[in-house]
Amino acid sequence: MDKIWSRLTLVKTQFRRQTYYRFNTLMTIAGALMAATVQFFVWKSVSLWGHSDVEHISQYAIFATSYALLIPTAPVARRISQSVMKGTVAYDMIRPISLFNLSLFLQIGHFLFNLLTVSIPLSISYHFLFGVKFPFTLSINSLSILCASFFGLFIAFEIGYSIGLLSLITTRTGGFLSMFDGLMIFLGGAYLPLNIYPSFLKDLTSLTPFASIQYFPLQGLSNGSVPSWQLITQLFWLALLICITNIQESKLRQRLKIAGG
Repeated sequence: MDKIWSRLTLVKTQFRRQTYYRFNTLMTIAGALMAATVQFFVWKSVSLWGHSDVEHISQYAIFATSYALLIPTAPVARRISQSVMKGTVAYDMIRPISLFNLSLFLQIGHFLFNLLTVSIPLSISYHFLFGVKFPFTLSINSLSILCASFFGLFIAFEIGYSIGLLSLITTRTGGFLSMFDGLMIFLGGAYLPLNIYPSFLKDLTSLTPFASIQYFPLQGLSNGSVPSWQLITQLFWLALLICITNIQESKLRQRLKIAGG
């Protein structure tokens, strides 16, 4: 009986421990609801559209699996959060190189590794396995796709850096990253194009930074070009996020100095 009770105590302890992370739980629930909403619109759209549109959705989804591996938000946020938990963030902030540049150049190395060893080989294999065609040629349209991809990844980096800076206050970033994942599914076209939504919802989601991260580059890759208004939207969000992270870092540095750091 004592053994049974001791095991039940372990279950009870772990259950209560999980209640300490209420924000993570709430964000997980929100993410699941968003994913369910996307699935609803997907199959509703499939039932109404023709074969060519379903093929377009499939091609977009295949591209998304490779592109998602390059999005830097989670690696950047987790690296800073781990530095905070280990107590080494103070050393990072007094290095000759700024915390921003340290995070950026470390992420560039991470990005190049994933690009060369995972994303490009995967994309090539998709052509042979699924017959996916890449409408990518050396032209002005191709340049627009490259610009959209660069802007999108930089926006994702800025969001990750912002979340990482918040860990100086919250220590952990799991809840914020769960929310980010959910928003990317619902607003960013993480797995499927936003044109599965009704027109009013598609127009609304296209104005968010999450659409700028993934939907614009992938839709451009599928269509062969990126409209100029999408590039302008990306530049707007990039400029705004740079301002936000600059303010964040300045405020947090002041806070550390006031605390005697």
